[in-house]
Amino acid sequence: ELLIHLDAKNAIHLLCFLSGDDDATVSMIAKKALGVESSLGDDVTFNETEWSNSSEAILSSVTFTELMETIVGREAEVIPGRPKFAEFVVPAKAATCRFMLQSLFSEGSFYGQESCASAVDDYVMAILGTFADYQGRSLSREESDLLDECSICLESCVSTFRETRVALTSSEICYGFNDIAGQAVLSISSKTRRHLSRIMGCLYEDHCLWNDASDLSEKFSISQWLEKSGLIKNAEMCR
Repeated sequence: ELLIHLDAKNAIHLLCFLSGDDDATVSMIAKKALGVESSLGDDVTFNETEWSNSSEAILSSVTFTELMETIVGREAEVIPGRPKFAEFVVPAKAATCRFMLQSLFSEGSFYGQESCASAVDDYVMAILGTFADYQGRSLSREESDLLDECSICLESCVSTFRETRVALTSSEICYGFNDIAGQAVLSISSKTRRHLSRIMGCLYEDHCLWNDASDLSEKFSISQWLEKSGLIKNAEMCR
């Protein structure tokens, strides 16, 4: 049943799922096919040498939006036996986050004609949902590695897309900038702390985020920036 209608996007879906397989050989082959076997946990560089022939072929065959609909779950058709991202085991979630980031920043998605703003929002929300799932919990090594990967991928989106920075300041999301600021201080992983701190730096530097949205002509105010960004409160956590 898993192999019914196995086109490119469903083949990628299956590879993402298998990247967390208990069999180390199966998992390694899936990660290699996705082109993430050597990049997981590393900072994002996107050098040409980072892309394997297999991942280059895969990324050129399906768009980022199609992958998001298939893997994360906006697609109306739910095929029995094919779990979505939220149901993946921890290692598969980590590999999928990195693969989706590589798809987002591939030449076809980033410089092509595809409009993927909505899909980027869904990707960011999936990452934030993962952070929320583990908030306040003791983490295993695999779970800590997953949050490392999530922080790396989220930083790439925050530093690239202003829409993502705006979304993180919303009071309606499950894991906002105040949660990120706290995790940047309290996380047991130095890698997570480092990347989440960079995210907060991007948010603090975007002064327009903290101005009154109803008055676009309003000049930048340090006092307003400090109040709305919670910078003083967050700095106190570092004592």
